[in-house]
Amino acid sequence: MEIAFEEKVSDLSDKNLTFMVEALNIQMRDHFAVKWGFEPWPCKSYKTLVGLPIGTFWPIAILNDINAPDAAGYHDFAAGLVYGRVKWDGTFDGTSVTASHEALELRADPYCNKWISIGPTKQVALEVCDPCEGDTYSIDVKIFNEKRAVKVSDFVLPAYFQKGAARPYTYLDSIDRNVFDLGLSRNGGGYLLVRDKGQVVDYWGRKLFGKKKAPEGFSKGKDPLSRFSKRFNNSSIITDI
Repeated sequence: MEIAFEEKVSDLSDKNLTFMVEALNIQMRDHFAVKWGFEPWPCKSYKTLVGLPIGTFWPIAILNDINAPDAAGYHDFAAGLVYGRVKWDGTFDGTSVTASHEALELRADPYCNKWISIGPTKQVALEVCDPCEGDTYSIDVKIFNEKRAVKVSDFVLPAYFQKGAARPYTYLDSIDRNVFDLGLSRNGGGYLLVRDKGQVVDYWGRKLFGKKKAPEGFSKGKDPLSRFSKRFNNSSIITDI
């Protein structure tokens, strides 16, 4: 399986997309897959996905509008298809970080149905970039004679979901406590989606709300057609990482 990126905005040139996706391919292969013990899924860029063999790729489109207010990107599973959407935010760096975030989370949980047990009645969604969202690092990419530093997203390590495991909990060691203590980025970003006895709580870093629990009535799962609602209603749970 590969992750196939298709650019549908005029402001992102083919050349820029090539550099971006090569950075994601390096991150997937040399950083993420190594730490998680996954088979790396190659990241590739295409002018069009028409003609690619069905069942050999999951698409991620870069668009001006992803029809998801307040979201920079997402991945979903519908009608037998895993796919992703990344919003062009007007900058190469911002878009590359979101593309990294979505590619890694698609690889870790393509069908949006994996939960980690963190208590007798409590589970947390397996999202590998959300807890450290906003933390980034650069990957050097060289294509022919040109070299660029491309920004990508930090991601959590398996230790983050393992009770009693020691740090580091992310690739950049940006989180001080693991998921059992609802640990989020020390820089103030990130969030967790927690399910407890059929209820959902969104835990957010201080940069958004100034506290870890969102205001009463606030939930990413209000829209019944949203990816989060699908995940929330799915009973599949992972108990070990």
